[in-house]
Amino acid sequence: MDSHALVFPEGTPKKEAAYKLRETGLPWGTIAEILDSTMMASCVGAKKYAKRHDLPWPVPQPPVKSPPKGQLSYELRAEGFTWTQVAQKAGFDKPGSASYAAKKYATVTGQPWPTAQEVTHGELAYKMRVATRLPWGEIAHIVGYGYSSHVVTGARRYAERESLPWPIKVNSYSANDDLPTLDGKAIYELREQGTLWKEITDRFNRLDYNSVMDAARGYARQTNRPWPIPSRTPGRLVYEQRLAGHLWTEAALEANMDIGEALSAARGYAEGAQLTWPPDPPPGSMRDALAALNSDVRSILSSALRQPL
Repeated sequence: MDSHALVFPEGTPKKEAAYKLRETGLPWGTIAEILDSTMMASCVGAKKYAKRHDLPWPVPQPPVKSPPKGQLSYELRAEGFTWTQVAQKAGFDKPGSASYAAKKYATVTGQPWPTAQEVTHGELAYKMRVATRLPWGEIAHIVGYGYSSHVVTGARRYAERESLPWPIKVNSYSANDDLPTLDGKAIYELREQGTLWKEITDRFNRLDYNSVMDAARGYARQTNRPWPIPSRTPGRLVYEQRLAGHLWTEAALEANMDIGEALSAARGYAEGAQLTWPPDPPPGSMRDALAALNSDVRSILSSALRQPL
């Protein structure tokens, strides 16, 4: 109120003051506070003053002054926009130009540099790399960096500030991992049974295949298991089911195949793996005995039917 008392001589009507204050671009609410009035009274009074003195209505507003490009770039970056987005909004041709202008503004005004948001991006990139082992290119896209090299720089700077290990080890099958240790044995066996890597990754709540595959590879090395993992094809499944003593019909049902397809797939697997054909069920198994009994019954019936009446 005191600052505006110098602008308007004592006794200036509120109608005139409201109009002239509005010409400066002030909102009606602020004008009402300055004049110790209400928004409605200020607006109506200004309109009457304009009509009486043949002034334009609504009150012409001064052009909105945009902040300097450097300031705008700095503020947009601090709000979380990528440099590409900052460049587009601030009117720069290149993200690097926006970054340079923002840095210059920060230097002149004593603002912190890099911006707080950029520090957050570096921290997020570092932690995401540790947690997910995603490629830097994918992390850059998720976090909001324009290039892979920028996200690596941000993560490295964060690691240096916080005295964290750099470079980040990407072997997830490690006893020093901050993450819950992946069960390499379970992963290996799931893959061996023919489960897709994507399904295994989803089951273990991971974002990428690499950490899951690394855990399985580590288990294979420790136990001298073959790598890559020989997945259990339908033919192998049928062959092993039969080898375990299951009937052919049961083995085919387990593999979701009809009996003809199951026999063909199992034989193809046996030939490719140079295994015996047909597979011999374990001696003395109940299913083997039943199969033999069924064979004997069929032989007896066949002989009986061939006898003359």
